[in-house]
Amino acid sequence: MDENQKERQEATSNQLKLWGDLARDIFEENVQKVQVITDINEIIEILEKIGKSQALNHAFYPSGGGDDLIGSALSSEQQCIELITGKRSAEILKPVSLTFNPIGENPEWWYYRINTKAFEPSGVYEQIEKKQDDNSSDTFKSTRGKEVEWLSSYAGEELVEISPNNYIERFHWDTGFYGYDENGFEKRLPDNSRIITRMYKGGDFVIFSKFSTYNRISSTYDGLHNKYNDEDFRTEIKKVVDKLKK
Repeated sequence: MDENQKERQEATSNQLKLWGDLARDIFEENVQKVQVITDINEIIEILEKIGKSQALNHAFYPSGGGDDLIGSALSSEQQCIELITGKRSAEILKPVSLTFNPIGENPEWWYYRINTKAFEPSGVYEQIEKKQDDNSSDTFKSTRGKEVEWLSSYAGEELVEISPNNYIERFHWDTGFYGYDENGFEKRLPDNSRIITRMYKGGDFVIFSKFSTYNRISSTYDGLHNKYNDEDFRTEIKKVVDKLKK
């Protein structure tokens, strides 16, 4: 084993220990049991701890892809929370529950799942509804085409927030301006403006250690977890853990 491999191995070992310690700090003696939290303030508190912890994480989105969580907060939108992923970026979702799933003894396979439900779009973008007749063209779509369409069915709307609950189209972030003032000059975006992705179509998120095997498998970035309900996904992860024991 060369020096670089040794350093990577040590970093992984340290991070997985921190990931386990984080869960023990949150749940104490209940760390070996599945925990389901429905209170929105408790959900935010736990997500905030995950985001601020030295144990690095990665959150997987229902629409595919993901990002590192750095914090959480109550949204200005009713019954919604923010997943904070950058200094000036966040995802807004409407949580149903947060579940901690400690699969096996190795914290590498301990994960958190956020179940969410749909809420109303902002109205900034015109919503185009597909009207399909009884002779659906799905039959002629490729497997990959159906996969892309399924992922897009959970995609959110990316907007610029210029003040709480006040959204404008995403392209304004690139130009740095929006609209005109009373003198006809372009208005600069406020310093506190942010990029917000409203995950209004619902779907579920999972959060694993950034150093987990799950995070290193490319197929998990296609919203794999969101194709299963809580129990079925837990069963699939348990199968992997049991196989590794053999």
